[in-house]
Formats: sequence, C-alpha cells, structure tokens
Amino acid sequence: LERKMLERMDEVERRRWMVQRAVETQQFGDAARLMDARSSRHVARDELEDALKEQRFADASEWAAEIQWLDAQVADITQDQGSYDPYLDQDDWYRPAG
Repeated sequence: LERKMLERMDEVERRRWMVQRAVETQQFGDAARLMDARSSRHVARDELEDALKEQRFADASEWAAEIQWLDAQVADITQDQGSYDPYLDQDDWYRPAG
C-alpha cells in the first residue's frame, strides 16, 4: 500500500516523505543523497517556503512564479526528474520573457 501511495505522489512530496523516513530510521547517508538529488521543482519549493518563513515576500513571489512555470513544463509531476524521456517536457525556450 505504501509503495502504491508513493508512486502517485508529487515527486517533491514523495522525496520529502522519503527523507523524513530515512532520518527517522537514522539512515542519514540516504537522507543526504535524497536531498542532493532534489529536482529543480523541489529546490524552488524549498526556496519559496524559506522565503515565506523569513517574510521575504518579494522573493517568495518570484519563487512562486518559478514554481508555476516549472510545474507547467513537467509532463508528469509524479515522476522523478530524469526518470523518463525529457522530450515529454516543454523546452526551456517556451519560458516567457520577463
């Protein structure tokens, strides 16, 4: 059941859950590897949360826009970045100028 649930989760939430599980079981090396392998979506979401905690709302707004763009680029948010054919995602050149 756990594996089925994880397969259907957003890759960011799945990785966060896996990191938490690794820390709880004192598998700190695994937790570090999972954090080092974060996707660009995951990094952006972490940055947004940090900006909100620190009340840097201008930065938070920029990170929210980045997340929105990254989410639109990804063919399937449940798949880990690099685990499928990258041609399924939109190319970076679709990004609006601004």
